[in-house]
Amino acid sequence: MKIKVFSSLILLTLCFYLMGLHLGTVVPYDISDEDLSGQASEKIELEHEHLLLHGSSYKRGLEFGKLTKDRLLDQELLMTGYLNKFIPSKLGQELLFFGSMLWFQGLDTFIEKESLLEMQGVAKSTHPRFDSYGAPLTRQLAYHGIHEVGQMFVDSDRGDMGCFSAIVKDKNDSFVIGRNFDFDIDSFFRKNFYLKWSFPNDDSISYVSVIWAGMVGVVTGVNAKGVYVAINAAGSEDFARVGTPTTLIIKNVLAKASTLDEAIEIIKEKKSFITEVFVVGSHQGVAVVEKTPKRSNVRYIKSNSIVSNHLLAKVFNDDTVNKYRKSELTTKHRYDRGVEILNNSKLKGVDLAISVLRDKKLFKGSRKQLGHRGAIDSLIASHSTIYDEAKNVFFVNSGPGAQGKFIGYDLVKSFKNKRPVVVSEYPKDNDITLSRYWDIVNTLEEVSSYKKLSLPENCDLLDKKLESVLKFNISHHDIMELHGNFLFSCKGNLNAAKELWQSALNEKPPFKPVVDRLKGKLNEK
Repeated sequence: MKIKVFSSLILLTLCFYLMGLHLGTVVPYDISDEDLSGQASEKIELEHEHLLLHGSSYKRGLEFGKLTKDRLLDQELLMTGYLNKFIPSKLGQELLFFGSMLWFQGLDTFIEKESLLEMQGVAKSTHPRFDSYGAPLTRQLAYHGIHEVGQMFVDSDRGDMGCFSAIVKDKNDSFVIGRNFDFDIDSFFRKNFYLKWSFPNDDSISYVSVIWAGMVGVVTGVNAKGVYVAINAAGSEDFARVGTPTTLIIKNVLAKASTLDEAIEIIKEKKSFITEVFVVGSHQGVAVVEKTPKRSNVRYIKSNSIVSNHLLAKVFNDDTVNKYRKSELTTKHRYDRGVEILNNSKLKGVDLAISVLRDKKLFKGSRKQLGHRGAIDSLIASHSTIYDEAKNVFFVNSGPGAQGKFIGYDLVKSFKNKRPVVVSEYPKDNDITLSRYWDIVNTLEEVSSYKKLSLPENCDLLDKKLESVLKFNISHHDIMELHGNFLFSCKGNLNAAKELWQSALNEKPPFKPVVDRLKGKLNEK
């Protein structure tokens, strides 16, 4: 009897596993000769790396993959490396894959054929070494899902993620929209982004987006009709198991919307499974769409405005997740600082947008605090852009983040010629040199890992690491806290440790858990 029960359990488990594999695999479309016809795509370097993609959805994806094949490999190595780091057990990974496939069953039914075809084309250039994690097309779809999951951790101290938008008027009362896209892993995306120009051969609208290798979806983009869309992650109590990834909602907007109202309707009608804020601009004006899996609220912008990572509509005032974000994370700090700048600056248009995006002070602060997550420019942006809707010029920073030159592309000429046309530029950031920028970014990444060292077991190692950290003379609460931990646990010097912990607290850490932890340490006896 026990053998029969055991055999039945094995058979049942195998059936569920095979069902999961079946449910989790996206079935490719048949491809015709017509899908492969048309002008060849190419990659060019002109201030930025540009991908000029022509033809059908499948052909654009196919050539997108070929042109970025090396970086596709690097990205999958990065992501699978983190997977192996956090879940080293193969059994654990199998259970995760199985659960994910069941959980996201039906995700592909929320995605339009054109997007799946483009992903199918990209998938042809992926490396077979990753096929054990899923079929190539299935992985491409999964990576768009990973972005959605990643957005849930935006504005936390667990990663370099945020997002910020400034909507300002120029001297002629037209809108200019600036944005920092704060989403990165090990500085990979700020070093490896593209301007992707899509020129479809059907009735879809051409558009340009700032994106990374293989990404069919869009986080920041503008089309040939002057419709601009960008997303800022937010959070709410509303929940949905599956829906359309928000990056693909934006892609759909850019490919189909000719007006502000058309863009808003597309955003509202699509079901999403995370909460986002869509900043939508056009020659008809600017609107902010706060969208959850269950609700949408549209706010038409009439004056200078700021968007960070919380919801402003009254309908979300009592939402516990939104309240948590405002009280314990950085979004309210950055929002208040943005409003403070707008209320006190005499600048207008692009100049005002740049000054906001590069601002490194805290709300009511008197000095720049480099690398502080409570600042608008906390040195974590993977790209920074500005759209001047009246002139139809799209400025993209040369990087990293908002530190380089803002290069302006004439969209009318660029879409007409099917090649990027530079029309103007704004100089690089004078607040910080490139070498200082990377010193701070790399040091803070190292400090984040050093804080995980157990003490006093690793005192000798931390002593050596601190020596390399302190030589850069970076005034940051994480460094002060780590140094204090070392003096307390390794040197037994509580008084000196408390001085550093108090200094760290004086730096106004943006995350409430960090503040509470430091206050607790100051009570040590």
